[in-house]
Amino acid sequence: MELSQAIAMAAGPFLAGWLVNALSAPTAILADSVSFLLAAALLLLVPMRSAGRSTAASCAVLCQVAEGLAGVFGNPILRAVTLATATFIFCHTAYSAAFLLHLTKDLGFDSRIVGVVLGIGALGGVVGAASSPSAGRAIGIGPVLMVGLAVSTVGMSLATLITEPRWAAVACVSLSQFILWIGQGIYNVQQVPLRYALVAQRLQGRANASIRSVVWGLASLGALAGGAVAAATGLRITLLASSLLGAASIVWIWRSPLRRTRSLRV
Repeated sequence: MELSQAIAMAAGPFLAGWLVNALSAPTAILADSVSFLLAAALLLLVPMRSAGRSTAASCAVLCQVAEGLAGVFGNPILRAVTLATATFIFCHTAYSAAFLLHLTKDLGFDSRIVGVVLGIGALGGVVGAASSPSAGRAIGIGPVLMVGLAVSTVGMSLATLITEPRWAAVACVSLSQFILWIGQGIYNVQQVPLRYALVAQRLQGRANASIRSVVWGLASLGALAGGAVAAATGLRITLLASSLLGAASIVWIWRSPLRRTRSLRV
């Protein structure tokens, strides 16, 4: 699933850059909107079956929320990977708030170059997702999670390393994004299955909702923080600071039993 997502993410920026340059930005946004309608229509082709009645229907919503949070934060391994993911996503969305402005304002890239840079970055996700299973078997799931996060933060920190000449800046930023998404491909393939291996089946929906609420709730705050810091200090400082802070995500895994976990049979 991560590999198919990475392939789609690699194709999207190239197509977006071409649409913006050949037609216009509003046309590219319209095409993106139509793609969501197509995705909704394709859902009709997915085979469906009636699910058995769940006991959750008799439980209040707040009770279900509490069960999901307890299932996640009551398990030391799930707690560590959730906090690590949330920390990294907070820093990455702060980084992302300044990244596109850095490309267009500081480096003067047009839509085609931006699309190429983002597409090359997403290709890194394909490489990371494809190599993650073998890396996990070689060094264990805990160590490979830390490696994935470390590779991602190194990639982020390279974005501002070279600004001139233009060809070198393009190469540097492209390499930065390629390395960043290699790390994310490695990390995501390993961290998502932990939820399903460590949570009882009846609680998996609630646990997954809890994890996503924590992680993507902090993502919104990260974007706000990144925008505020960029306005106060500058784009390059924001990119470097968020990259360095992103490394703190590794600490959650290092201080947990996950550091010594080699497989899902924990």
